[in-house]
Amino acid sequence: MQTILMESDPPTILPCLQLGEVARLDTCVTMIDSADFHNNLASLKTYDDCTIVGTIAELMMDQVEFANVICLNKCDLVKDKQAADLYEKISLLNEKAKIIKSVHSKIDVKDILNTHMYKDKEEFWVTSTKQEANIEARAGKDAPDACTARFDIKSFVYRARKPFHPGRLNDLVLKPFFMDPFANYDEEDEDVEPPELSNEEKLKKEQDKKEQLEETQAEATEKQKRRTDLMGELLRSKGFFWLATSNDVIGGWQQAGNVLR
Repeated sequence: MQTILMESDPPTILPCLQLGEVARLDTCVTMIDSADFHNNLASLKTYDDCTIVGTIAELMMDQVEFANVICLNKCDLVKDKQAADLYEKISLLNEKAKIIKSVHSKIDVKDILNTHMYKDKEEFWVTSTKQEANIEARAGKDAPDACTARFDIKSFVYRARKPFHPGRLNDLVLKPFFMDPFANYDEEDEDVEPPELSNEEKLKKEQDKKEQLEETQAEATEKQKRRTDLMGELLRSKGFFWLATSNDVIGGWQQAGNVLR
């Protein structure tokens, strides 16, 4: 066995750089869950007409107004008329922002990277900072409250060494309170050319799709109400989990609004 000793020059100590010296703030992007946001449009109208502060509607308004690019995601979960209504409302809330649409978060990265859109925070009009109730609430403070305090958003971590029972997890948690993202997934083979449909068949297919979407939205609204009554306003949950039937395989948990993967 040979041992090789190597010598090197002493390490060079680089000066501690500030983030602003090596990077710039390029774009402020807001991602919107089209289905969930559309359900909350009524709350936004209520918020616009009153001085109640610290609501989720206010947080949604802030995030829309303070954005250079707004991505309307999950467009497949809203009807064409709803999507048009949502686009119109967002345009009114922030007429300067670039609005893009997506399904499953698929976008052109050129729409959000190296855009040079962000100039200065003073260019944004944020309604909540102009409201008298908010101004009074923040009077005498050196900095605004963090979102978690301002909107009474709380979080907790659930930990357990015991794996989930798959049947109970589905029957008691998933099925009653959340939507299956793949329930209405139309699996098509991309390599197979779809058959030609007559005009009558195309109309029927479109009608079936609209009826299915209406049923999905009605089911989602009912589950959201049931979930909120039991858990409160659940915005986000994520993490890892194990099932008793496959405890050597780790699972990923991602939930936003009604949809859980």
